[in-house]
Amino acid sequence: MSPWYYNPHVGGKKIPPSLYDSIRSKILGYYKKTFSKKTSTLHVRFKGQFCYVDVQEPSFSDQTPGPLLRLRYFGRLDDWSLAVYTYSQERYEICVFDDGKWTGTPEQAIALCSNFFE
Repeated sequence: MSPWYYNPHVGGKKIPPSLYDSIRSKILGYYKKTFSKKTSTLHVRFKGQFCYVDVQEPSFSDQTPGPLLRLRYFGRLDDWSLAVYTYSQERYEICVFDDGKWTGTPEQAIALCSNFFE
């Protein structure tokens, strides 16, 4: 039997649909307030324990939003793990937040990925 250890990129809790609007508002509000000069558009969607944030760039001829990051929910709005989409591997790769911790807030995740916005 293998020993138990905490892995912030396994498991999680299903995000209650009643929280969708508040989570979406929190992410989009932070983006608009902090990155008001950026022209990218963010899209937020949910599936199970995941919150996906996609980005739509105005300069691309194809206006389809592309994957940016995935947040994993653990039952608290300030405790999410992060995976950033890598186009070279075409998958989400686990990532630590700027403070070196495995979990953080959606706002910290958006700030971490801010260099991807136009």
